[in-house]
Amino acid sequence: MINDKKAVLGFVSMFFISLAGAHSSRAQVVGPEWCKISEEFCLKAAHAQTLVKKIQKEMDRFHYDPKTGTCVNKEGVQGYNKTDDLMDGECGDFHGLDLHSADLLEADLRGANLKGADLEYADLSGAALMGADLSRANLRVADLSRAEIDAHSRFKNAFYTEHTLLPFSFEEASKLGMFGIMDD
Repeated sequence: MINDKKAVLGFVSMFFISLAGAHSSRAQVVGPEWCKISEEFCLKAAHAQTLVKKIQKEMDRFHYDPKTGTCVNKEGVQGYNKTDDLMDGECGDFHGLDLHSADLLEADLRGANLKGADLEYADLSGAALMGADLSRANLRVADLSRAEIDAHSRFKNAFYTEHTLLPFSFEEASKLGMFGIMDD
């Protein structure tokens, strides 16, 4: 048993410093009783947890690499981000989604997977589509004017009409493997 108050206080303070430091997730183990005693400690521990989660999320996030035309994370692993935010949809996986009439004006969709997505009447004007995969997408009457594309953007078997506004000519659309219907 420890009778020395300084030793006890030293031990307790070191314990709480370790909790507030790199092991902030232990604050949940201490529970609400400790938060009643030290609200400031709990706020610092919660803030530390939030920062750790944010850093981890950023480390796991995939970014478009224009050199390779792929989406990779910090470790070089290829993949897509799970997100519902189409405006910040870099490397997002949106394949097969119904995006009919979606307002994607100037959206960041670099490296996004939009295979088979229904983009009929969607506004993609000015969208960043470098490396995006729009294979088999329905682009009927969609507006892709001013959309930014690169050599890695894919449009094979994407469908368009004469009312679709593309960032390239209809002749170029055919060369990219797109198919369309022109009214007479």
